[in-house]
Amino acid sequence: MRKGEVFVGDEMKPELRRCHAVEMNLRTIVVLTEEDLAKIASISKPDREGDSLFVDTYPGHRAWVWVKKPKKTKRAEKECELEFTFEPTELRRVGKRVPHIDQLMDILASSRKTYDFDCTVFFTLSRKLEPISIFGLPLKPSRSWKMPFRRITGVHATKTIGKSKTCDIFVEANNGVVAGRVNMPYSSPIDRTLAESALGEASGIFTQFARPKNPNGEKRSNG
Repeated sequence: MRKGEVFVGDEMKPELRRCHAVEMNLRTIVVLTEEDLAKIASISKPDREGDSLFVDTYPGHRAWVWVKKPKKTKRAEKECELEFTFEPTELRRVGKRVPHIDQLMDILASSRKTYDFDCTVFFTLSRKLEPISIFGLPLKPSRSWKMPFRRITGVHATKTIGKSKTCDIFVEANNGVVAGRVNMPYSSPIDRTLAESALGEASGIFTQFARPKNPNGEKRSNG
């Protein structure tokens, strides 16, 4: 996988399985007008907490977006927390009457403003993929150190981005399975390429630390 690679999918339908991702979350604060909020509420009636939900399914995946209750301010425009979640699963398509993510995107995409997202992507490399990591996990502590622990199964790497933001990656290996989590800042307009592009960048970071030796999980012949 190459850093920044866009995975197949359109209209906010990232292909998580292609890069062995098991979940992706995108969170940000958006500024919406009263008109935008009224449109959102008319499509997805807010629940008791004042939050609106939009959902979608596409081959092998499901996705949902929460538009959280806007903060009370005296300004005409309101700040709302926006949370996108994508995960692989086998589900039937949602009904036509259910609020769809596409309907929300039609409202949000009218703004060309760039937003700062908190992006978290979880990855899992199963045993059949023969995963390898740059750390050679699990590690055995040096015998010169008197430690009550026999193995180190995970590591946490971090780097600073700009003055205050950080990108973190957690990698853990156990019983032949490598799991990882990438937490990173991601700046983008809210458009239909957002999810694919963010997934591509997170995958590019993860594969610097762990990758499958047998990407297709094919059985190897002994001969």
